[in-house]
Amino acid sequence: MELESYPFVSLLKFGNFVIFKNIYIEASMKNSYWNNNGKYQREYNELKFLVPRMGKATTVAGELLRSVNRLYYDFYNNGMCNNTTGAINFLLEKRIIDQEIHNLVYQYAKEDAVYDGFYKNDPLQISMEEIVNKTIEFILKNPSSLSEVNSEDLFDYTDFCTEDELESCVL
Repeated sequence: MELESYPFVSLLKFGNFVIFKNIYIEASMKNSYWNNNGKYQREYNELKFLVPRMGKATTVAGELLRSVNRLYYDFYNNGMCNNTTGAINFLLEKRIIDQEIHNLVYQYAKEDAVYDGFYKNDPLQISMEEIVNKTIEFILKNPSSLSEVNSEDLFDYTDFCTEDELESCVL
């Protein structure tokens, strides 16, 4: 397995957001869920059944995975051109991700930034892999989430454009 280190410092900015302050992330896109070779690929594949074809999941773990799948699919299939704020906000609310990852992904999820990367280990792509890892780790450490009844829908966490944002907001 070939790993590459990416130091992110406060000088690295996307728009008005500073991403990762003095954090080192190791990643290899060879080991991505998109390539069916993620860090917890076996576990992820075993848990996919928890995500319904439509509507909210019946378990907490299922709704967490539904949120991850919404972000991940939109990133790799649409370049983050859809409003996926509900998914990223839900994961932050459930303490799956930290504020730094949220801030980086949110600007794309809200459509305030256009992803123009080439899926080559950039900060957003690395964050997407980390979001899946953190979600699977949470489920493995909290097996009760597999049977805990879910009463929430990730779409209830969606941020919509305000009147002041309508001109720049893509709907």
